[in-house]
Amino acid sequence: MTNQLSERVYTGLRQEIISGRIAMGERLRETHLAMRLKVSRTPIREALQQLAAEGLVEVDEQGFHASIYSAARVAEIYGCRALLESESARLVAQTGLNSEAQIELEQAVGFCDRLLADARAKGMISDPDVRRAFLEQNNIFHSVLHAACPNRMLRELIRQVGDIPASIRNYFRFSDDQLFESHTAHRRILRALIARDGERAAAQMREHIWAARDRMDPTAFRKFTEASSAIPVPPMAPEANRVTSNEQGNDDEKQQVAS
Repeated sequence: MTNQLSERVYTGLRQEIISGRIAMGERLRETHLAMRLKVSRTPIREALQQLAAEGLVEVDEQGFHASIYSAARVAEIYGCRALLESESARLVAQTGLNSEAQIELEQAVGFCDRLLADARAKGMISDPDVRRAFLEQNNIFHSVLHAACPNRMLRELIRQVGDIPASIRNYFRFSDDQLFESHTAHRRILRALIARDGERAAAQMREHIWAARDRMDPTAFRKFTEASSAIPVPPMAPEANRVTSNEQGNDDEKQQVAS
């Protein structure tokens, strides 16, 4: 029961960080999270420790907080993505796409063909709804390709490197031309995959990730760092960090995660 509850709390908090519901730099008090999720502090603490081990949460003298991503850290992440995802693309091409994955990739690319053609005709390439729709298909494209990778360990490494807060997107410049360039890269990658040209698929994917890294805006990082330093620390309730042995051993069995 304890392990299941801790896993559910971990999964929920992880998704909140990835989705941006928990903002970068936000303080994560065990007591507050326990009250919100209607669980004891024990599974909260276990989840935060696991998230800290993954790099999504950091610890300082005031406790846990959602990690703040510097420009250097994001550049490192994209460097790792370029290595991992290019190798994944090479293996997928070498092994061959199954029919279901190929259809999903073709549908994602086809959707964006129509989306961008329509948006260009209407002069709406910069429209937020167009950008969101493109991003959704971009995520589908990469997710399908990751799932098709025959190397289980490589899939796990890509997941760990790729799971960063959605708000990281605010750190990137994305002009109209670059939107089309990104889409063109997807089409080239797909052609190489279908042709089972592993080296070309790897080269195209590596350049695609590097191009994304090159769109980073250092100014945005500085602005966020300055803003995050002003985030107030929520007050800690008395005895918030003290947990008795009875609570550690029994409370988990009495509580459930709120639906």
